[in-house]
Amino acid sequence: MNKKILIIGGAVIALIIIIIGGILIFRKPAPTPSPTPVDCVKDPTNKACPQLPNPNQEANLTMWGVFDDGSIFQPLISAFNKQYPNIKITYVKKSYSDYEATMVDAIASDTGPDIFNVSNFWLPKHKSKMASAPQEVFSAQEFNQGFIQSAYDDFVSDGKVYGVPLYTDNLVLYYNKRLMAKDSLYEPPQNWNDVVTYSKILTKKVPGGSDELTQAGIALGTSSITRSADILTAMMLQTGTPIISDDKRSFNFNQFRKNAQGSPEYPGTNALSFYTSFADPSKASYSWNDSFGDPVNAFAQEKVAMIVGYSYFASLIERANPTVSYDIAPLPQIKGAPENVDFVNYWGWSVSNRSKNQTAAWLFLKFLTEKEQINNYLQATGRTSPQKNTVGASNKVFDGQKYYAKTIFKGNAENFDQIFTEMIDDVVKYKQPNQSAIDTAARKANEMLSKYY
Repeated sequence: MNKKILIIGGAVIALIIIIIGGILIFRKPAPTPSPTPVDCVKDPTNKACPQLPNPNQEANLTMWGVFDDGSIFQPLISAFNKQYPNIKITYVKKSYSDYEATMVDAIASDTGPDIFNVSNFWLPKHKSKMASAPQEVFSAQEFNQGFIQSAYDDFVSDGKVYGVPLYTDNLVLYYNKRLMAKDSLYEPPQNWNDVVTYSKILTKKVPGGSDELTQAGIALGTSSITRSADILTAMMLQTGTPIISDDKRSFNFNQFRKNAQGSPEYPGTNALSFYTSFADPSKASYSWNDSFGDPVNAFAQEKVAMIVGYSYFASLIERANPTVSYDIAPLPQIKGAPENVDFVNYWGWSVSNRSKNQTAAWLFLKFLTEKEQINNYLQATGRTSPQKNTVGASNKVFDGQKYYAKTIFKGNAENFDQIFTEMIDDVVKYKQPNQSAIDTAARKANEMLSKYY
């Protein structure tokens, strides 16, 4: 009997040991608490932050800019040196006319800058020259939290940050208040239907049935319009044109889609037709021809009542005619469209992958995005903030539009814009049908894109 009890007791103890062992083996480990994020700009000595090879040794950085004078950056560099006295930064302003070629040649020959200005469309073309930011300095998640969507789309790729903007810019409508008041127009047009209506009133012709214009209602329609490719692209985006495939391997702006009734429609072609109609004497919307010359100068000289352009147009207008009476309105939209759409064109900063001090360079760029520094930059330049929670010093119209301003993948931006201006010329100068012109443009764009794959 005692023997039986001992056997049963031993079995029970063994079973208990097995159960406890199984629990210990198969239970899930307690979750490890997430580490508190480290701001490597504010706390550069933290062990989690990347360090310079030798903190006591100077790191010399060269920074190439295009539009900003050195006086804009010197206070920012001085503020940075209070935290990083061993990082010396030299700012050099380069000429815009040959900047891209000079930059490419310099980087290739190891004589280029550590930090350099880049167009927001350059990542596809120049990514191989750019060093991504160390995750500890600037992660894609942090970029996404702080910057507007178009900036993220332009400078983040494969989960890494390749550039950072200190401003953004979007298209607006400039209008001459004096010319409009002469025709009892006191509020700017809200949509493209209004633009056509206003333009008909403001466009003046030589008496006697001639098509010769003495005053243009709005400068649109030809390839010579400043930033004509961008304006047409904005119109395409507003019509819902599928500019490029999701995998970025095919431009589709000439293709059709089915409308609510199931019938095919060509939104890109419709946008091209609308844009070029302003330069077609046979159309009721005719309001512009190239005899007026440069549209920005024509606006300053009060020869045209409305133009579409970016924030830097203001300084060009005021330089040409300081007394011109004008104001700025949001870019007109399609009447009844479910959402507003604008288009961006601006510049940012990247770090060369040939730089021997990439971490130091990225620490400086990250420093520039801090609230105090970027506010100082925006106040000094009068530009629009690229950040979600920072207001710039430009006209409030630009800041209001930045949340719905879009960007696109152009591949080679210079070639893409040339293809679009040639497409406009095919319609206006060479009288090609709109669909034929846009099909030719799509073929050229896809031939250009094929070089990237």
